[in-house]
Amino acid sequence: MQQLRACLAECFDVLRRRMEREQIHSRGTRAYIAVLRLLERNSLGRLRRAVERALELRIEHPEAIQHLLLCPPETTPLPLNLDGRPHLAGYGSAAPPLSRYGELVVTGGES
Repeated sequence: MQQLRACLAECFDVLRRRMEREQIHSRGTRAYIAVLRLLERNSLGRLRRAVERALELRIEHPEAIQHLLLCPPETTPLPLNLDGRPHLAGYGSAAPPLSRYGELVVTGGES
């Protein structure tokens, strides 16, 4: 265990302390071991990124960390680049009148 702790980033120690503090008896230790067992199927780098994200979101639970490993990180899509497509320049749509949304609140969405 000491050899493993030596190669783990600080985020793992933070996670362990939080899990042990927030869960009674040895449940926190078992939860931390469940996180370490994720190394059986994932690289250390991927697990470290998932642990860092879990700490950031304050969701220190093995299943949540496993979910973060399964789901790719969210990225903001790049703006649509229409360079080289001048035939699309004439297309567009007008913004809807915002008063229509106010009508939904007043009438409860009934037409």
